[in-house]
Amino acid sequence: MKVAALAYEQLTPAARAEANTLVRLNPDYPQWVAAGVPADIRETFTKPFTAGVGIELP
Repeated sequence: MKVAALAYEQLTPAARAEANTLVRLNPDYPQWVAAGVPADIRETFTKPFTAGVGIELP
């Protein structure tokens, strides 16, 4: 997960937007969010994916 967060930080804004869209298309996405994310990468990796979709992070 940390490797993914580091890679995500290196993406351009356009690439991040596309990645966000693709991740949200996965039918398991709500369960991933509900399972929680390690605190050390929570803001970097989850904020873009949950912004504006009404999902509260644990």
